[in-house]
Amino acid sequence: SIKGPGVDEEPKGIFSIDHDTGLVSLTTVLDREAKSSYKIKAYAVDETGTPLEDPTDLEIIVIDQNDNRPTFDQQYFIGHVVEGSAPGTLVMRVTASDADDPQTDNAALGYSIVGDGRGIFRIDPTTGEIRTVGVGLDRENISVYNLTLQVADLSGEGLSTTATAVIFIDDINDNAPEFIATEFVAEVPEDMVRSEIGKISVEDKDQPGTSNWFVDYSIVGGDDQGLFSIRTEPETNRGILFVEKNLDYETADKHILTVEVKNKEAVTPGAPQTLRSSAKVIVTVTDVNEAPSFVEDPRTLNVPEGLTAGSFLTVYTVTDPDTKQQQNISYGIQYDPADWLIVDVNT
Repeated sequence: SIKGPGVDEEPKGIFSIDHDTGLVSLTTVLDREAKSSYKIKAYAVDETGTPLEDPTDLEIIVIDQNDNRPTFDQQYFIGHVVEGSAPGTLVMRVTASDADDPQTDNAALGYSIVGDGRGIFRIDPTTGEIRTVGVGLDRENISVYNLTLQVADLSGEGLSTTATAVIFIDDINDNAPEFIATEFVAEVPEDMVRSEIGKISVEDKDQPGTSNWFVDYSIVGGDDQGLFSIRTEPETNRGILFVEKNLDYETADKHILTVEVKNKEAVTPGAPQTLRSSAKVIVTVTDVNEAPSFVEDPRTLNVPEGLTAGSFLTVYTVTDPDTKQQQNISYGIQYDPADWLIVDVNT
């Protein structure tokens, strides 16, 4: 007779013995992954059940079969690598496991990349490390790669399963900002001050919203008197042009500014040089009808008493700042409670 795990102990009923021949047999299918070995005792007894000798130890070892597919530890793996990285740069390491006997080829795993991405990345078949293959990773061209990974037992030749590796290409400042045009125009009335008068735009291929993308503008020519200023609109990266001091149409009806742009962060050495890092901004000043002014104000007159009505007293002289326009000036008396004076409206 036999006793122990698999006979009269849990899991019960797996083994049986022929009482005449001593042949031990299976009564069900074994699963090595559930229990890899059984230690039982065999007894030789007489017809009355009395042991004839000490029991014999019997160890039954379950030989592994390749009945389990390997599985990745997660279905999606996320990795990052900087654009322009050198060949062989480590991106990430993926892992998988197999429930079969680790001492056999049934659990010897082999990793591979299937489908697109094999020319850009490679995976070590043994360690699962994913590295870059060549040069040329460019976030502005392709910002994310989706790789289909495969792991198979029997060192890559057996049962297999797949997972996805998502690799994000991180940005570096390898693109300088460029103006979208070489010349911009704006128009402003001469009486406008501390107001926005126009916007100019640049293009930067680096990742929006990062320090590689944000720009600073500066006026480097055509504004010796500090009449204008320019600020960056953070949401759009556009330059907003402001007038800071009073303009005078009669003095200058046009201002030609030179504006430069650069990133807040320094451009990576070796990045291509931009051809449009500066641009012209032509600001046209429009005329506003300004009031004339008296040359002498106030004026004091000494008038003798007894002067008759209609007598000539004086001539007032005025100047008009709108010298580039033909002006028709008329005169009038604003305050004379006693109504003693008259003025010629034309002279």
